[in-house]
Amino acid sequence: MVCPYYNTDYKNCNFFGTLQEGYQRENFCLSSDNWRRCANYSNRSYDEKVNKRLRSNPDL
Repeated sequence: MVCPYYNTDYKNCNFFGTLQEGYQRENFCLSSDNWRRCANYSNRSYDEKVNKRLRSNPDL
C-alpha cells in the first residue's frame, strides 16, 4: 500500500510538497502501513488528512 499523501510522479509528500529522502520514501511512503507512523502524518489534523489525500485513506 502506498501512502495516500505520497505523489508518486513527483516523489513528494502532499502535506508539504517536499521531496522525500530515499530512506523516508522507502520506509514511510511505499511500505505496507508504515506511513501511519510517519510524523508528517500523525501530527496532521483530521481536516488536513482529508483535504490533502491523493488516494483513498483507510483511516478516514
